[in-house]
Amino acid sequence: MIEWPLPVTLDEARAAEKRYVGHHHHTFPTCSACGTGRDEDDGLRIFPGPVEGRPGTVAGTWTPSRSTVDEGGATVTVPIMWAAVDCPSAWPFLEDGTVALLGRMAVDVGRPVMVGDTYVVVGEAAGQDGRKLFGRAAIFVAIFDATRGRPAL
Repeated sequence: MIEWPLPVTLDEARAAEKRYVGHHHHTFPTCSACGTGRDEDDGLRIFPGPVEGRPGTVAGTWTPSRSTVDEGGATVTVPIMWAAVDCPSAWPFLEDGTVALLGRMAVDVGRPVMVGDTYVVVGEAAGQDGRKLFGRAAIFVAIFDATRGRPAL
């Protein structure tokens, strides 16, 4: 069974991505998921920064572009969805300059990700065994709840 982190609000994710360490130092600046050295419509541009009050948790927003679509043109391809959770699962460990690469991954796709919609991507530290770091991540739909006057997930 795959465990995923608790969601954060759209506002919390936007605030967190301003604290993204990769804005100041990035070991892989051309990473297609979280690289800061890519143009606006090149790569996923997910910048997961620390969530205030949630140690070991990072979050950022993601609005998939047309470059990520499947043959139908409206939904993001499954490999792109996998890429969108890869880096956020590692960034909780990278604050101190640690370098990590994906060793293995399991994904549960619950619903399609639509091009042009805004999502909240959350990553969370889930443990460590020697040099192995364990993280989890999820993509949440960001929905504006007019009755509460703020985004709800």
